[in-house]
Amino acid sequence: MVDALFGILVLLISIGFVFQTVALYETVNQRAFEYDLANRTVVNVLVRQFVKCEICKNINGFEIIEKEDGFTLSKNNVDFHVHFGR
Repeated sequence: MVDALFGILVLLISIGFVFQTVALYETVNQRAFEYDLANRTVVNVLVRQFVKCEICKNINGFEIIEKEDGFTLSKNNVDFHVHFGR
């Protein structure tokens, strides 16, 4: 009886570990995707500034907030700041 309870306990711990690992992987994968998309959006905005083209307020799901020394990309309470100069 004790062996069966110990086996069930080990099984539950293993299942919990697997679900936690999968959830962490999905979170890391989502953050990497957002970071890559932010980098691509920055390049898009910089090219638009270089060719003197109109810059939309929303590109790739990011809200673009222009500032004196750069701009900020904002999405889902995550901000990516881009500064020019020092």
